Amino acid sequence: MDEEDLQRFLDARGIDAEIIHLGRKTKTVEQAAVALQTSKDKIIKTVTFIDGSGEAVLAIVTGDDTVNPKKLAEAIDTIGVRMATPIEVEQHCGYSVGGVPPVGHKMKIKTVIDTKIMRKKFVYGGGGSDTSLLKIRPWDIKRLQDAIVKSITGHF
Repeated sequence: MDEEDLQRFLDARGIDAEIIHLGRKTKTVEQAAVALQTSKDKIIKTVTFIDGSGEAVLAIVTGDDTVNPKKLAEAIDTIGVRMATPIEVEQHCGYSVGGVPPVGHKMKIKTVIDTKIMRKKFVYGGGGSDTSLLKIRPWDIKRLQDAIVKSITGHF
């Protein structure tokens, strides 16, 4: 999948979001913040985990935060989670690591959004490739993903 697939997904649902084509790699939060000349807390990371039953779970946190796996597992009521491999990310999401958007995946994926994100008017996340970003409202992410909103960052 790529930016065009993401744009079709957004258009089909009437979502007012923007895919920003940067023409340079933005695989990391630092690269994205520099490219947009903004702070890391306006960048979101969509991190893919695998739960105990082998199902994918997306954890969405601000760029200056880290997912606490224990809090994530508690939020979805499972024993534990582990980070997905790059192959698993592509299998479940349809996108490569570094370009995974917070919405518009290959299949429906259980999603948890950290509470800090919901305080923002808009955020920038993966845009379907490692050279694009998606500007979107957090409430649209929540609605499209039918996401759980919980605190999933902090000390391990």
